[in-house]
Amino acid sequence: MHSLSPLLMERISSAVAVALRTGDPINVIQIAERVLFENASENVALEDIESAVLDRAQATGRPIIFESTASSALATPYRAKPLRISIPIIEGPHCHRGGRTKVQSKAR
Repeated sequence: MHSLSPLLMERISSAVAVALRTGDPINVIQIAERVLFENASENVALEDIESAVLDRAQATGRPIIFESTASSALATPYRAKPLRISIPIIEGPHCHRGGRTKVQSKAR
């Protein structure tokens, strides 16, 4: 695991504390995804955040689950607009600059 910044570790601890107050099992994946999304400028791998969340969650003695739900920050994929491009038609062995040219046969 890579070293996480003190600020990120504080935010992870805070997120686990919030999960403790709900009384539900601590969802490591969901917390890690939310922390990653909210701290994207930190440029840290999700796996490193998951490891830190797991360490904090295990220290509480509460039940732990590993589920990603549709409501988590990264569960909804980004949908890009379709890319539309035009490709010029090139015909024959003597084409220049992507335009159409006529290929003339030599008379015998």
